[in-house]
Amino acid sequence: MIGIKREEFELLCTSEARKLIDENIDKEPSALALKGVNATICGQVKYLQRCKQKASHYYEARCVIPPLSYEQSSSMLASLTKKDRGERFLDLTCGLGVDTFHYSKQFKQVTTIERIELLADIAKENFKRLGADNITVINADCEDFINSYDGEIFDLIYVDPARRDSAKRVFLLEDCSPNILDLIPKIKLITKKLIIKLSPLFDMEEAERIFGEGVTLNAISVSDECKELCVEIDFTKNTQTEIIASSVNKKGEIRNYSFLKNEINKLPANENIEDITEYKYISILDVSLRKMRCCTGYYAKYHPDVEIAYDREIALWHEKPTELAGKIYKIKSAFEYKPKQLKSILTKEGIKNATIIKQNFNMTLDDIRKRIGIKNGDGATIIFTTVKSTQYTFIIETT
Repeated sequence: MIGIKREEFELLCTSEARKLIDENIDKEPSALALKGVNATICGQVKYLQRCKQKASHYYEARCVIPPLSYEQSSSMLASLTKKDRGERFLDLTCGLGVDTFHYSKQFKQVTTIERIELLADIAKENFKRLGADNITVINADCEDFINSYDGEIFDLIYVDPARRDSAKRVFLLEDCSPNILDLIPKIKLITKKLIIKLSPLFDMEEAERIFGEGVTLNAISVSDECKELCVEIDFTKNTQTEIIASSVNKKGEIRNYSFLKNEINKLPANENIEDITEYKYISILDVSLRKMRCCTGYYAKYHPDVEIAYDREIALWHEKPTELAGKIYKIKSAFEYKPKQLKSILTKEGIKNATIIKQNFNMTLDDIRKRIGIKNGDGATIIFTTVKSTQYTFIIETT
């Protein structure tokens, strides 16, 4: 099920439907339904509004958005980190086509494969609305396409295997569709480079075990939320394994942090933790760096001359750091984690609600809240973490 039927798609292609959607694009979909507006129109208004953040080009062009394709699609901001350019590009798994459209601005000839006929027709219509006239959509099974292909070599093949079967989400590559592991020997013959998009839950150390040395492993975050993990295999050269953490903010500004395999576990010059109460700031690195397990390597490479006390993902600072790949908080008070003491402090300060952040702390958020008797809210920010095997609590100054 893709959440849209052929007759609904045909309706959405009519000038009357497009006009109605455009006139009501800022209206509340449920309110439109109460006024008797067609359910298909209401559904499209709903998903176009969601696209305004996730895929703004599709919103602006008033594209047709199948619900399931939207849920499984890439973020336009995450796509900005993909910088490959060339003559010929192939996307084996079109779907909504966000990645295909992104690459169409960087490659002269773009081909994308979609096995579901209706989705292929929707993609053709959407690329037309987007003005992407260098994209060819082929309705085919990608395994059949690869096995029978005898044309020119591609500069890049991209694949985002479906991670859901009929009953549940799957994460093992061999359980995804297509099974990219079976296709790689054939793909290697028709492209210079292959990029495989994986689930954000995938273990990147497992990826290196599966694909071997010499790959590039990239974690991509948007506003400190891990959106994509990608494996890049360059068939034209032998290289060392490279680890990249890419972060994108809401403005589309990108920061890339690159490491060779032997750099990710390097220690910064000052690795000593002093008296916790002496530090004025605490920082938590971006999720892309945490996901790639290269936090200490980041400190060593990008902040080598800064006096810093750290323990895994968090760092403590005497002075506020600049150009840090993460969030920085000013410390109001810091002490070892003791629930009774903390409850007393919170009561004294009149704090009943708080945003709880935990990092390397062996308790769930619900358990923390129950033990200290505090509700979720904007009253304060409290960080729970472990430094040198000791659990600590940091109450953050509000701004």
